[in-house]
Amino acid sequence: MFDDIGFGSAAVKLRAQGKAVVGGTPYTDQLEDDRDFGQQEMKAAGVAILPSSDFTTFDEAIAFVGRNPGRYVVKPSGKAQSEKVLSFVGQEEDGKDVLNILEHYKRSWASKIKSFQLQKYVSGVEVAVGGFFNGTDFVMPVCINFEHKRMFNDTVGIRLARNQDPILVQTYVRDTGEVLNDLSVPITVRGRHWGAVRLGFSPDMLMQKSSQ
Repeated sequence: MFDDIGFGSAAVKLRAQGKAVVGGTPYTDQLEDDRDFGQQEMKAAGVAILPSSDFTTFDEAIAFVGRNPGRYVVKPSGKAQSEKVLSFVGQEEDGKDVLNILEHYKRSWASKIKSFQLQKYVSGVEVAVGGFFNGTDFVMPVCINFEHKRMFNDTVGIRLARNQDPILVQTYVRDTGEVLNDLSVPITVRGRHWGAVRLGFSPDMLMQKSSQ
């Protein structure tokens, strides 16, 4: 069983040997790995797709947003898309926050993000449908995900996601206007850094405790 992309060729080889395999194919790997290819396949099947542009350098993307101000969603392609913290949903209509995040990615993530896509922002709830493939058909039931969760991928979120010190405390002003203390502790599994446990609390709590 292959529960990830990149193993399509191995799955096809094993099926040719007569083995029962749950997994993809080189074609399904490309659907997942190459956003533009996947969208064009959906378009050919009659599915409406969002306006988007693909880039291989951050300078090109920065120049594009400069020429075409607007609200965009930044989505890495290839292996980098597994790092969900790298997806960024722009909030400003002039695209200045997208320009800032592209500059940040250029400095910090250029070696990891080899290609990415800028999608035109559309308000709504993203719905994803997926399922296991046995070489002939999809194994029922399929999984339906409503991806309407909040993504905390601002500079505070990115810093805590990368932090490997025992503890990290940050204080910042949220986009709601409230001041928040953010305490995070990294999670390590078998020697590998996997993420963090994050706790947000009001600075007033510390003030109250210190005055007691």
